[in-house]
Amino acid sequence: MTKSDELDDTMRVLSTGTCETLSGSSRLTYHIGSLPDGEIHLRVHSNTGGGFFSQDWISLRDILTALKKRPEGKPITSILLNPLFKGRSANTPGFMMAVLLHEMETITCMITFLMPWNSSLLGICPMMNWPMP
Repeated sequence: MTKSDELDDTMRVLSTGTCETLSGSSRLTYHIGSLPDGEIHLRVHSNTGGGFFSQDWISLRDILTALKKRPEGKPITSILLNPLFKGRSANTPGFMMAVLLHEMETITCMITFLMPWNSSLLGICPMMNWPMP
């Protein structure tokens, strides 16, 4: 059993959404989920295009931590998410970035209200051009 399979057993899907890929060539369906301890996770669930991707759940905390590693003065790109998907399809970081951009207001609220123990993650909001709470 993989870690993702274990998460599937305990994950509660809070929301299912759809968005276009960054290239606009297909549509993604994604899930936002929560573990019993309240930790928020995201995953890409399906893709109308032909590209492969990983359906692994990735914690919002790990995503935001990866994005905060952006070099000063450089734009945020999906390359920053590559370490979260090692050994997985190269499409997945870009797909996850599309989800993040589509859900920016929801994620800002989650950081503020559901993850107050790590308010330092709010530093990602200006980098992603998200509204500050």
